[in-house]
Amino acid sequence: MKMEKIVMKKLTAIKMKNLKYALFLIILMSAACKPEQVLNNAKSQNDTAINAGNGKFKNPHHKPLAEFKGDTLKYLQTNFLSDKEFYIGKELNVLFEDLALDIKDYSNDLSSKNINLSPDLSLNFYDAKTKNKKIKNKENPLVLFVEWETPIYVEQVTALLKKNQGRWTAEEKNNYGQFKIKEIGMVSSK
Repeated sequence: MKMEKIVMKKLTAIKMKNLKYALFLIILMSAACKPEQVLNNAKSQNDTAINAGNGKFKNPHHKPLAEFKGDTLKYLQTNFLSDKEFYIGKELNVLFEDLALDIKDYSNDLSSKNINLSPDLSLNFYDAKTKNKKIKNKENPLVLFVEWETPIYVEQVTALLKKNQGRWTAEEKNNYGQFKIKEIGMVSSK
């Protein structure tokens, strides 16, 4: 139920009364779009550096991706939703050390209470085109979102989002890795 409330809160924030704020959100989200890329399991050297997994999991209950035989949804649900208490209160870098999937791109939301703050970060494991197709087909889009203990100022997230056009790079990993996690969830298309 709590997860549904968080998702509903995110959806409600999008339905802002003031058209000016909705337009800002649309512009912010459109900056995160990028050309189609194929989700693949092979990691390039650059992807490995970005994910910085060292093979030693921080979470003692973490199960390796190989145990899930290609079921990335079950991998995310088991390791990061069912066992989210391990990560809550810790820096996002701890989660990154356990994450064995490539993050393709990301987005930030605006607070419905203060448009100068971004309360969370959505990590996308599919490119934008594939994610949108999955949502349209009512399939899980593999979007893991992290709510921050302390929201981040919009100017900080917007500058980085524009600079790298929403692509997840080592710069994003270094920037967001220092912030502490308040909640972890997944976006559902159903």
